[in-house]
Amino acid sequence: MHTDEYVDLITSLDDADLARAEDAKWQLIDWGEQVVADLLRDARSMSPDGQLYAVDVAHEVGSAAAAGPGLTALLTASPHSEVRRAAAIALGGLRVDSAITALSDQQRQLVSRRLAPQSLEAAAIRRALTALGVRAEILPALTRSLRRAAIGLEWVWPADRLTDLLLELADHQQVVLDVYRFEQFRDGSVRAVGADNSMWHFDHDLSWPGAVSQSHAFHCLQASGLPTTDIVVSLNWIDRADG
Repeated sequence: MHTDEYVDLITSLDDADLARAEDAKWQLIDWGEQVVADLLRDARSMSPDGQLYAVDVAHEVGSAAAAGPGLTALLTASPHSEVRRAAAIALGGLRVDSAITALSDQQRQLVSRRLAPQSLEAAAIRRALTALGVRAEILPALTRSLRRAAIGLEWVWPADRLTDLLLELADHQQVVLDVYRFEQFRDGSVRAVGADNSMWHFDHDLSWPGAVSQSHAFHCLQASGLPTTDIVVSLNWIDRADG
């Protein structure tokens, strides 16, 4: 039921006072799924910050049925990349199959605009399409066997095997977009210690084999001589089918 109490909370999500907006977010989460449809409808007229809070609530307590239409509308209509990114992550996380067409259309638009595949929005859409079973992530044998979980990251790999991993991915015609390095502690938590991609950008004018070769050469050069003790890396790569 649409009550005055949570209508006020929805309005507060768009408050300029971020502490008040954050408090409203957690109170809406306590209300549960019943707020989601109204929340996402009202979010369309909010500021980017308000929309991000709304997506957070929907992702936390929503279902595919309740949140799918509203999240899809934000994905396709919001002019803000960070909102489209958050909506894509939520659609994948909630397994909203009805959003597959919209996500695929968004991916094609990003490719046609030659947006860097390293962008957070492009990565979020690929992640959502993978979660929904539309995109097949290429995961060669060594890369699969060496991956392990880390708190706050999906997968990490041992830094002392990075050159082997880069070679295997290149052999499978994968373009490695970025490599981030972390110190990993015994409890599984990590602390960022650097990135190996600050000077490399995907060149849309290269052939696919050329992009594979350029990426491989750059990241191998960056990896040489770096410390590897207690260091893990996260890898982000794409296949030719990604555009």
